[in-house]
Amino acid sequence: MTDTIRGPSEERAKRAASTLSSPRPGETSDAPPIDARVVVIGGGAVGCSVLYHLALRGWRDCVLLERDELTSGATWLSAGHCQQYSAAPTMMRMQARSNALYAKLGAEVNAPLDYIVTGGVRLAQTQERLQEFAQISSVARGLGLELGMVGQAELKDLLPRMVVYGLEGGLWEPEDGHIDPIQLTHALAKGARDLGQRILRFTPVSAIRRELGRWVVVTAKGEVRCEFIVNAAGGHASNIGAMISPHGAYRERVPPIAQVSHQYILTDAASELGESSERLPILRDPDAGYYLRQSGDGLLLGCYEPEPVPLWSPQGANGASEPAFHQLEGDLVRLEPSIDAACRRIPLLSRTHVERVVNGAFTVTPDGQPLIGPSPGAPGVFELCGFTHGVALAGGAGKLCADWIVDGEPEHDASIVDPRRFLEHATRSYTRTRALAVYRDHDALRQPGRFWTEARPAKTSPLYPRLQAKGAVFGEFGGWERPLWFPLAGDDTKSVADFERQPWHAQVGSECAHLMEKVGVIDLCGMARLEVAGRGAAAWLRRLTTGALPTVGFSDMIYFASPKGKLMSAMAAARFDDDHFWLLGEASNLHRDLDWLRAHLPEDGGIRLEDRTGAWSMMLLAGPKSRELLSKITDADISAAAFPWRSHQTIEIGAARLVAIRSCSAGELGWELHAPVEHVTAVYDQLWQAGAELGLRDFGMLALDVMGVEKGQRGRGVETISDYTPFEMGLEKYVRLSKGDFIGRAALSKLHEEGALRRAVTLYLDPPGEEDLDAEAPAFATVYDEDAPVGMVTSGVYGHRVGCSLALAVVADDSAVDGRELQVEIVGSRRRAVVGPAAAYDPEDELLKS
Repeated sequence: MTDTIRGPSEERAKRAASTLSSPRPGETSDAPPIDARVVVIGGGAVGCSVLYHLALRGWRDCVLLERDELTSGATWLSAGHCQQYSAAPTMMRMQARSNALYAKLGAEVNAPLDYIVTGGVRLAQTQERLQEFAQISSVARGLGLELGMVGQAELKDLLPRMVVYGLEGGLWEPEDGHIDPIQLTHALAKGARDLGQRILRFTPVSAIRRELGRWVVVTAKGEVRCEFIVNAAGGHASNIGAMISPHGAYRERVPPIAQVSHQYILTDAASELGESSERLPILRDPDAGYYLRQSGDGLLLGCYEPEPVPLWSPQGANGASEPAFHQLEGDLVRLEPSIDAACRRIPLLSRTHVERVVNGAFTVTPDGQPLIGPSPGAPGVFELCGFTHGVALAGGAGKLCADWIVDGEPEHDASIVDPRRFLEHATRSYTRTRALAVYRDHDALRQPGRFWTEARPAKTSPLYPRLQAKGAVFGEFGGWERPLWFPLAGDDTKSVADFERQPWHAQVGSECAHLMEKVGVIDLCGMARLEVAGRGAAAWLRRLTTGALPTVGFSDMIYFASPKGKLMSAMAAARFDDDHFWLLGEASNLHRDLDWLRAHLPEDGGIRLEDRTGAWSMMLLAGPKSRELLSKITDADISAAAFPWRSHQTIEIGAARLVAIRSCSAGELGWELHAPVEHVTAVYDQLWQAGAELGLRDFGMLALDVMGVEKGQRGRGVETISDYTPFEMGLEKYVRLSKGDFIGRAALSKLHEEGALRRAVTLYLDPPGEEDLDAEAPAFATVYDEDAPVGMVTSGVYGHRVGCSLALAVVADDSAVDGRELQVEIVGSRRRAVVGPAAAYDPEDELLKS
C-alpha cells in the first residue's frame, strides 16, 4: 500500500463518493423507502460501519440518510490513526476489532483502502507516566493484546531520528497505524450497499415523530417509517436528538456532546524520508500534548492545546449551521509550544516547512468516551456519536451497536459508553464546560479514583453546605455530590498523579477504624429510587428478576438478567405491601434501570412505576453504637428482636417520618435512614445532637468502598457489569430456576448445567516488596496463575479493618480454589495473592445481625 493521500480534500471526498456511492444499476430513485427496519442518520465512518455490520448480521432492509456527501462531517478531517491504547478494556476491544476489520475490508468489499501499520511509540517523560504505561500494557496482555514497555535504547532503535534525552522510557504498540478515513468510509458504504442496504446522500432529516409504536423520519424527499433509529450524526447529533426527545421519556434530553477546535499540520517533503523505504512509527508524547507521524514524504503533527477553543455560539447552536466539508482557519500561534517540543524531540521536523494547517471540529462528551447504545427514554433509538477518535473506533463501534440492536444486548460490557450513564444534569451548559476540561486533559495521567472538578456541583443534597463546612472532599456520582473523605487540619487533599497510595490513605483508615468502635454517618444522596405499585406488581417483578422477592416488611437485593443470562443490574428491593416496592440502585444507573423496567411494563397501565429519586434522600448510620444513638431520638423499638436484620419500619425522628431499613453496606450494625428531602437536614442535626457524646463522626465514600470490599460485596460497581453471569459472581442464592419463567431463565438454566468457566474470588495480597509500588490492585488489573493470565480484578483496596490489601476478581474456574496462590500485576510488577474467604471481615454477618 502507498500513502499518496496527504490530508483532507473536499474534491477527493466527492470523487470517492461518485465512484463508490453512486446508485447501482437498476436503482433509479433517490427517494427514501416507505418502510425500513433501521434508519441510520449520518454518513461518516461510524454511520457507514453500523450499516455494514447490520447487513453482516442479516438485516438488509436498512437505510442511511446523509444530509450532504459521505464523510462531509468530521470524518474527512480526521488524521485516521488506529491505535489500541486505552485505559478501559471495552475501548481496547473496540479498537482491536477495528484494526482487524481494516486489515481485510478492502479485499472483502473490493475497494481501495490504504491501511498502513507502522507501529507506534508513546513517550514517558516521568516515572508517573511510565507507571500508567505499565498498568495499561498489563490490562492489554490480559485481553490478548500486545503493548510492550521499552527503554531509552529501544526507543532509539525504533526511532533513530529521535532525541531520547529526558525520557524515562516508553510504550511500543506494534499494531498502531493509520488509514485513509475517506477510503474507509466509502469501503464500508460499498460493502453495505453490495449486501442490499440503501444510502441516500443529500437527504437531510427535518423532523422525527412517533406514530403507532414506530418512528417516522421526515426528509424533503419523503418519510421513512422504521423500528430503529441510529443517531450517528456527529456534530449534529444533538440536533437529531432534539427532534427525538419530545417523543421520549426525557423530553429535554439531547445527546451530551460539544465540539472543540483541533488542529494538525502537514509539512512539505523531507529528503531523509524520501530516501528511506521504511516508514516511521507513529510518535505520541502525551506529556507534551502532540502526536507525529509520516505522511507521504512529509510529516503530520497534531496538537492537544492547553487552552482549547470551543466551537459553539452563545445561543447554543453547537455547530448546527456549519456547512458540509467545513474547515476552520488555521492558527499556528496556538500550536507553537507543541511544535517547539516536537522539533526538539525530532529535529527532522525543524528542517521542514508547514504546507497546510487543518483545523476542524473535535467532538467531546463530558467524560471523553463516546455515546454507543440506547438513547434514554426513547425506545428503539440508538446513539452512535460523541467520538473523539471516530476512525480508530468506527469498525468496533459499528459492530457493537449492530449487535446491540439485533441481539438486544452487547456482546461485552458497554457501560463505559452507554449513553444512559449521563442523567438530566448533562445539559448543554454542563456538557460544554466539562468538554473543555476533557479536551485540555486529553492526555492527563489516569490515576485511580480521579473525578473531574469542572461543572460542579451539579446536584447536591440539603446536607451539602454542612458537609462542605466540615471540609469534606466530594466526588460526583451520577451528578450528585457525595463526600469522599473528611480531612483533618493540615491534610493534603490533592490526589497524586500515580498509582501509589494517595494522601488520604491514613485518614480513610481512621474513618474505617472509627466505625468498628463507635458510630458514623454518611450522606448517600441521589440513590436511584423507583417506586413500583399496583395490582400484579409482585408477579410482574418476579418475571423480571432472577430470584425471590423479599417478604412484606423486609428488603433484599434483587438482580436482573439479560436474555443471555448476563447481569443487567442490581437493586435493593424494600417491600411495603404485597404489590408495593421501593427499588434502590446506583445513582448513575437510574436511566438504564428505568428504561429496562418501562420496556416491560404491562400495557393495561395497572402497575405504577415512578422515579422518586429527587424526593427522598438517604443517610447510612453505622457502627456498634448506632442502635444506642438511634434510640435516643426515636420512640420506635429498635431492638434486635423488634427490628431484625433486613427489616424496615416507618419511624419518627422529630417532625420527620422516615423509612429505616436495618441494612448496612459498611458491614457493621446499622440502618439506612430514608427521609423526604425537606426533613434531611433536621434529622442529620438531631443525629449529631444525640451522637456527640457517643463519638459520632462523618465518613465518606472511600471508606464505604473499602468496607464493601472487605465484606466481599459483589452487587456493586464493576462487579455487576454485563460481562458476567450471576453464577460467575457467586450470586447463586439470588437465582431461583424453580420459581417459573423469568427473563434469562433459559440461558441461566443452560449455564447452570454447563457450570461456570470462571468465578468471583477474594484475593489476599502480600505486602509490596522493595521493588513494588506501595499500591493496591486497580480495576482491570490482570490476574495470573503461574505465567498464564486467568482473570481480571474488579475492585482493589487496602482493608483497614483486616490489615491486608484485598482484591475482588473474576478468574478461571480452575484457579478459583481456596488457598490457591495467584499473582496480580500491579503497574508492571506481579504481587503474590492467595484465594481466600469471600468476606475478609465478619464472614458470618454476626455484626450485621447483632
